[in-house]
Amino acid sequence: MAAAGRLAGKIAVITGSSSGIGRATVDAFVKHGAKVVAVDVNLPTGPGAAPFPKHNVEFLRGSVTQDDIWRRAFSTAKANYGSSPNVLINAAGVLPTGSVLDLTDEDLDRVLAVNLKAPLHGMQKFIRALLDEKRTGAIVNVTSIAGERVFPHTPAYDVSKAALSHLTRATAAEVGDKGIRVNAVAPGVTRTGMTRDSLNAEALARLAPHTALGRVGEPEEIANAIVYLASDEASYVTGHVLVNDGGYIIQ
Repeated sequence: MAAAGRLAGKIAVITGSSSGIGRATVDAFVKHGAKVVAVDVNLPTGPGAAPFPKHNVEFLRGSVTQDDIWRRAFSTAKANYGSSPNVLINAAGVLPTGSVLDLTDEDLDRVLAVNLKAPLHGMQKFIRALLDEKRTGAIVNVTSIAGERVFPHTPAYDVSKAALSHLTRATAAEVGDKGIRVNAVAPGVTRTGMTRDSLNAEALARLAPHTALGRVGEPEEIANAIVYLASDEASYVTGHVLVNDGGYIIQ
């Protein structure tokens, strides 16, 4: 199959789509033939921020913590592309930093709402729609190596990503016999706006030598892994958390 058709016939909802890994995933999906409903609480901003592709992308602004955005996303897919989505990419996330000693219930609730509860609610609605229509599909959740190996000063984030990785596996075990695949990508340190906000350039430079490849990742490299897991090339892959970290956790 030609590269441009790897995702032909796929209709995807992609959250966290205005920047970083989510934005790179939107671009990669369109490149490979998918039609996309892109969801984010923010519009693309900052120097060099580019508009979404003119074809095969519908953008919806709203928070993934609100049930209404999921209803709008699915109805937009059906109205614009003639069918409900058959791919869901949960890439929205927040990365607060601070000591575990200062972590409040409010802080933890905010992180879990975006990083864990929102993907859960999206998966529930997505899976129910596929079952009602007797269709198959694929889910890819964006977790983190922080869900596999803890880091200091990001306790709420680490907990949320570990939980999302396990939720991915649990969901895959439940719906595999319905033809619905559920996987996750666990990026390492990746050059995104979120990591730049939490880790300055000096900190990113210090982390690079700790990877086997000697550098941090780029959003497009994570998007490539998401494309694979969403494609029919991964038709026998489910319940897997693909660590995509340049060899950080093996060092």
